[in-house]
Amino acid sequence: MSSNTVALEELSQFLDPQGRLDLKSLALQTLLSLTASKEGRHLILSLPNTDSNTSVLSCVCRLIFEDVQESIRFDSLLFLINLTSDNDSSIFNNKQTSIYSDFWIQLLKRCIDDRQYEHADAGCKLLSNITSRTISIDQLNDFVNHLDKNYPSWFDHLIQAFSTIDYNLKKNNLDYLSALIVNLTQLKVIRERLRNHEHLKRLLCFTDQNHSTIRRGSVACILKNCCFDHESHEQLIHQMGDNDDFICALLLPLTVATADELTEEENDQLPIDLQYLPSNKQLEPDQDIQHILLETILLLCATKSVREYLRSKQIYYVLRQYHQQSNLDFACNRTCERIIQILIGDEDYNVETDNLMELSIPDHLQEKFQEVDRKEEEEKEENNINE
Repeated sequence: MSSNTVALEELSQFLDPQGRLDLKSLALQTLLSLTASKEGRHLILSLPNTDSNTSVLSCVCRLIFEDVQESIRFDSLLFLINLTSDNDSSIFNNKQTSIYSDFWIQLLKRCIDDRQYEHADAGCKLLSNITSRTISIDQLNDFVNHLDKNYPSWFDHLIQAFSTIDYNLKKNNLDYLSALIVNLTQLKVIRERLRNHEHLKRLLCFTDQNHSTIRRGSVACILKNCCFDHESHEQLIHQMGDNDDFICALLLPLTVATADELTEEENDQLPIDLQYLPSNKQLEPDQDIQHILLETILLLCATKSVREYLRSKQIYYVLRQYHQQSNLDFACNRTCERIIQILIGDEDYNVETDNLMELSIPDHLQEKFQEVDRKEEEEKEENNINE
C-alpha cells in the first residue's frame, strides 16, 4: 500500500458528522484538491474496498445527509461531482457507492421529493454524472431496476419535479434533471415509459428559448432518443397532445417570422403554432441544439405515414426559411437539405418497407455515400480554415 493511499485512508477519521468543523473542512478541501486532476481522481477511486463504514467515500456520503453545516454538505457533494466527472472510471465500481447503494435512492428522493432541499441542483448534477458515459447499458438497466424495486414512484416524481416551474423553493432550477433523463433514455423501457404514461407531453414546452441551454438541449436530446424507436413515430405525432404539439416543439425553435415572410395561403397551411409568427421571432441561438432538432425530424422522416403527415402540414415552408439563414452551421445546413430532399421527393418508387431505417443498402452504394460525406467534411474544414 502506497504512502498516498495510507494518507487518504487516514483522512476518513476527520470526516465525522459529529467531528470538529475545522478538521472536517480541511480534510474536504484536501480531497477536493485531489479531484482537480485525473491522477487524483483515479487514486481516490482505487482505494481498497475494505471496511465500507470507515472508507473515504462512505464518510463523505454520510456528511451529505447528516452534517449540520451547510458548507460541509455542499463541499461533500462537490467532491463527488468532481470525482464522477472522469469518463475513464466509474464510481459504481466501489462497494460503498455501487449501483445498489441506498445512497443514490436517498439522494434522488431529496432532489425530487424535498422541495426545500438547498443543494438539489448539485445533487441532480451528481445523478447526471453517474448515469453518463462511464456506465454500461447493463449497469444502467440494473440501476433503473433497483430504483423501481425500492422507490416505485421515482419516475413519476422525477417528471413532476422537472416539469414544474419553481418546484424547488430554495431557488434550485433542477435543470440537470433533464440531463439525467437523457441518460436514462438510452434504455427502451424508459423511452416507452415516457411515451405511454404521457410524461413526454410535459417536456415539449421546454424547447422554447425562455429556458436554459441545458434544459433546452437536454429535452431536444430526449425527443431525439424517443424517435429511435421507429414503431412509435405515429404515436409521437398523433397521440402526444393536440394541435401538432410534437412537431411544433421541434420546429418552433427553427422558425423565424412567418407573418411577413410567408403568404397568407402558406401560413394557413402550417400548424397553428407556426402561423403568423411576428417579425421579432428568433431562432434557437445554440447551433448544436438546432442540429439535434433537425436530426429528430430526419429520424421521423424514416416512416412513410409521418412523411405524408409532414407534407400535409407544409413544414417545407419553415425549413425553406431556415435554410436561407446566413451563417448556417455546416451540419445543420446538410441535415436540413436532407429533410427537404425527402419531403419533396417522389414516393412512387418501389421499396420493400415503409420504414427507411430498415432498407438494405448495397455495399457499393454505402461506399459511395461515405465518400460523399468525406468530401463534405473536407469542404467544411477548408471553409473553417478560410474563415
